[in-house]
Amino acid sequence: MQKDAIVYIFLLLLFLGICISLCYSDGLICYQCADSTSDPKKAVCQNYKRLKKDRINAEKDGKMGRYFKNCTDYNETFCVIELIMSRGDTFSYIRDCSDGKTFSIELNAFKNLAADNQTTCSYRGDGYLACVTLCNTDMCNGPTGGVTYHVISKLFMLLTLTFCLLFKRFDILW
Repeated sequence: MQKDAIVYIFLLLLFLGICISLCYSDGLICYQCADSTSDPKKAVCQNYKRLKKDRINAEKDGKMGRYFKNCTDYNETFCVIELIMSRGDTFSYIRDCSDGKTFSIELNAFKNLAADNQTTCSYRGDGYLACVTLCNTDMCNGPTGGVTYHVISKLFMLLTLTFCLLFKRFDILW
């Protein structure tokens, strides 16, 4: 192959790699849903299998699922799960984006929470138990398992870099 053709192929691959990365690096994606029931038949947000199925279908279709939300659009940098219970019954169960400071119930235990996907719980004086889980990676507030398009874009960029290094080593491009 001629040197010019290799340069054009390299530039094309680099351009495609950048495009793919930009297209699929839309910021933080979180699950978004809410329940106010303890009944497993009615609870969508607490139903792990239903959320996982929605995620798998979204990955197959290559688009956002109905329970997905781009948090970057709202200037929120965390995903959250909030659970509020009273006497063993779920009063509120929320998966959403968060600023990491504002929650459904203000309690001292929720100040300065780390986004480490650990759950912090505290009782309110009127008998409500509130729990908050804060995290900061895609889909961390629900069923996980690598998001295919992020993996593909990173793999493509790695292949492009490998291509560059190989051709640089053999002085084909430079």
